[in-house]
Amino acid sequence: MSDFFKNLKKSLKAINWIEFSVLFFVIILLFLLDLFSKQFVYHKYIDTYLQNPYFSVSAIPYLFNVTLAFNKGAAWSVGFGMVGLFSMISLIAGLALLGIFVFCFYRIPRTIRICLALAIAGDFGNLIDRFGCWIQKGIYKDGVIDFITFDFWKTFPTFNLADSYLVIAVFVALIYCIVSFLKGKRISNKATQEVAMKNNDEFMEKLSQKQKNDSSGKNDKKE
Repeated sequence: MSDFFKNLKKSLKAINWIEFSVLFFVIILLFLLDLFSKQFVYHKYIDTYLQNPYFSVSAIPYLFNVTLAFNKGAAWSVGFGMVGLFSMISLIAGLALLGIFVFCFYRIPRTIRICLALAIAGDFGNLIDRFGCWIQKGIYKDGVIDFITFDFWKTFPTFNLADSYLVIAVFVALIYCIVSFLKGKRISNKATQEVAMKNNDEFMEKLSQKQKNDSSGKNDKKE
């Protein structure tokens, strides 16, 4: 237990608190943006939804539409109706991400820190909806509130801001990992080539020295 607190103290000392505070503020801001956007869309369009559940209102022409929908499953309605299970999974995932963000902040690259901030905001944004649906309270009793659709991609499922945070976080983290892997592989190959060239140069130098010694020995015998 003492080692845990020592490591915790070391981790907290190593944190860049300015950057940590900025990203933590971003998490809260994105979380509130998702929360209030759902509240606004629900109260503005719930009557329209009750009259026509398939309504669609243009938000940004040719880009985004507002289409109120409720999801009792995971992304794209996978596992529909398993609200309690997904609530617990979401809670555990959110706490795990938050723990990594706090205790491993100084160890991970800045790009991954930003991805973690997005993922935390997205996870807790949808967690509120799932718990509300689970306990049948407030505007969330029918499920996670989704309201964004692509105008140019009619078949794409309805989503919300929290979903977009999660998708962006995963996409950016994946690209970062691929680029880092390729960069590391290139550096490794370059280092291997340099070692091989160095060994080859040393071998040629030794061979040249040996030939000189052999030639010098032959000349001595002739004399």
